[in-house]
Amino acid sequence: MTSPSETHYELPAKVEGYLATLSKFYARKKEELLQRIVVNASYTVEEGKEYDNWNGGQTGHLIRLAIPAILFLDTMDTLAEVEKRITSDLNSIAKCPNEHVSAVAVEPAETEDIRQWREKSGALLTLQKSEKDLTDATERLWKKGYFKAFLSHKAEYKKEAAKLKTALAELGISAFVAHEDIVPTREWQDEIELALSTMDVCVALLTDQFHDSNWTDQEVGVAIGRGVPIVAVRLGKDPYGFIGKFQGVPGAGKTSEDIAVELMRCVLANQHLRQRMAAGLVFRFENADDFAHAKRLMGFIKGLTMLSPDLIERLEEAPKHNSQIKDSWGVTGSLASVIARLRRK
Repeated sequence: MTSPSETHYELPAKVEGYLATLSKFYARKKEELLQRIVVNASYTVEEGKEYDNWNGGQTGHLIRLAIPAILFLDTMDTLAEVEKRITSDLNSIAKCPNEHVSAVAVEPAETEDIRQWREKSGALLTLQKSEKDLTDATERLWKKGYFKAFLSHKAEYKKEAAKLKTALAELGISAFVAHEDIVPTREWQDEIELALSTMDVCVALLTDQFHDSNWTDQEVGVAIGRGVPIVAVRLGKDPYGFIGKFQGVPGAGKTSEDIAVELMRCVLANQHLRQRMAAGLVFRFENADDFAHAKRLMGFIKGLTMLSPDLIERLEEAPKHNSQIKDSWGVTGSLASVIARLRRK
């Protein structure tokens, strides 16, 4: 059986030619906006975003078209129609068996001008903090040894955010939730800025009204400006704008515990965050609360594909310092097997 990483797709390599054909087609039809989009766009293809078993298997690819900001502004009012039209037109000329374009996403290109608009707006949070400020904030705002996740959410979702914070802590993720983590005697905006300056990942809890808040968009903007990955949790709203470029997980109808696991797995799949998340998971395993907790964390540790030598050594030493690991049925045996596999890697 061929794994997804070994699958060779024909359509992605032909996108440049398809766009050239569409440019001529739109010019003939005098559809100037559509032609300007395909001519000025740089593109990326996210392969295998959809799969259907119908008719021998059908694979759908997502094509992202990044266009200059000034052109994107001209497109915004009809963005959904434009994306649907280009998707349809691409599929009308793409003749690759068992492959199609599942969707086209048009978005503004990340140019220096786009990055500067935040500063020019006058509403950007100031994040010039001293090294001591950042060190003190890390110790005060985050659990020691844990992976650090800033939860960006609307005020109406604060109870659910608090539950998610508790569920994440069980997995070695320290979550910052403004209404819970800010000491009343401190300037609340300063504390939020410090949390944004020291987070490992920004988690956008996309409820219906998320975009209506200036604060949530600014928090996401800080993450983009710092180059910090964003994970969008779909809770009634789909990722939009710049958020749409990043990874997302479904959250509607799921428990806090389920969402926490989805988030952890999403972070572990990110090559830039993998080792930091693994370090948080190992730390939580070292400090497992009881037998059941140790066994649950062991289940996630089994899925780790690579660890640094120091983390492998810490895993090996963990049963010596925590009886909840040592005496949890089946955990030490599984741990030995995992350590042997990781050391071979």
